[in-house]
Amino acid sequence: MQALFLLFVALAVSELPGQWHSIGVAGAVVVVGGAPVGVDVEYQLGDSEYPDTPANDTVGESIVRIMGLRESAGMSAGVLLVNDSKPAFVWEGAYGWQNLSTLEPYTADTVIRVASISKQISAIALLQQMELGRCQLDDDVSTHLNFVLRNPYFPDVPITLRQLMDHTSSINDYYVDFAMACYTAIGPYLSIQDLLLPGGAYYDEEALWNSKHYPGDPDGYVYSNTNPMVIATVVEVLSGERFDQYCTKHIFSPLEMYHTSLNIMDFPAEEADTDFASIYYYLYPEEDKPGFYVANCGLNDRLTYDNETIYPIPYDDYIIGTNGGLFGPQGGMRTSLHDFMQLMLLHINRGYIIDSNGEENEVLTQSSMDIMHSPQWSGYIDGEYQMYGLYQEITNSLAPDGTTLVGHTGGAYGYASSFI
Repeated sequence: MQALFLLFVALAVSELPGQWHSIGVAGAVVVVGGAPVGVDVEYQLGDSEYPDTPANDTVGESIVRIMGLRESAGMSAGVLLVNDSKPAFVWEGAYGWQNLSTLEPYTADTVIRVASISKQISAIALLQQMELGRCQLDDDVSTHLNFVLRNPYFPDVPITLRQLMDHTSSINDYYVDFAMACYTAIGPYLSIQDLLLPGGAYYDEEALWNSKHYPGDPDGYVYSNTNPMVIATVVEVLSGERFDQYCTKHIFSPLEMYHTSLNIMDFPAEEADTDFASIYYYLYPEEDKPGFYVANCGLNDRLTYDNETIYPIPYDDYIIGTNGGLFGPQGGMRTSLHDFMQLMLLHINRGYIIDSNGEENEVLTQSSMDIMHSPQWSGYIDGEYQMYGLYQEITNSLAPDGTTLVGHTGGAYGYASSFI
């Protein structure tokens, strides 16, 4: 018998509680709130604290106690159990608030942005293209782009697709200004060449490129959010489809993840209004001021949705294959606990799910999933993980019995996310 745990936690802190890791449960921290972009609004839980837990929910009561100790805003959690190769939903729960300004309870249908957990979607998409014979993992990425991509410090060493997905590409974690521009009205007119090639508006050779380690150097592991932007661009070139639309058609829909997207405007207005979680971070008490939650660092999905409804981003002008970073493959997937459990089933079953009609939906072959879950790089002696697959963290240091765990973490703007 094997058990797989999935936990989404909405916390108003940027660190995951250590006790979750010690028992091998994955946590996802998502932060909630509502405020105009660029305006910090202070919230406190007040006398009401958290919504009441359901009767006889002893697990929930324990979770809420930990939430209080960690100044958590809200969370949802679920457990999948695998017995005789048959996965089953064993337990799920949701606690706290998805929005502190309206005091809306957190639910298993709350839609959250899961940060770097999103990276695995670009790996799945690329592996699908490999299965179609359109690429191989050790291909020079330049053969699948409309330009030559080389580290100027090691111009004769090719950068491969595998290296982009195990973070040994020699591309540093330099992307934020470009990514933020992608989410604006100018986004569809940007090219990833603006970030990666000399002369580009966002290009910075020293910041972008690792000058000490060549592509593929096992000592040159650098976790980089830029890598999945390149992989997503390759997927567009190979498939001829826009990355967000490709993922919905070939990954989310077959998995029956109907409340998941890389494009915020795919969600119905009613769902955006009632189910979107917002983002906070928590500032601990000072001598002359109590602790409080701050929303939202300019990150309010409901406001973003409303703004894009009034002022649509002109995606129809976008040229497919020029900028896979347009929809945030590095961290922009929004999903709910219910939907994400379907993605977990894909991992458990090594490539497929049984859909609601009892039919087998294969998204990847077993061999491709095994590659994704297998160490492509190893190196850390200390730390959360010591090995890395294809956008999968691998460790044997978290479970008390040394069991090897595979999954991924994420974190940004006051929340963190994780699955194992």
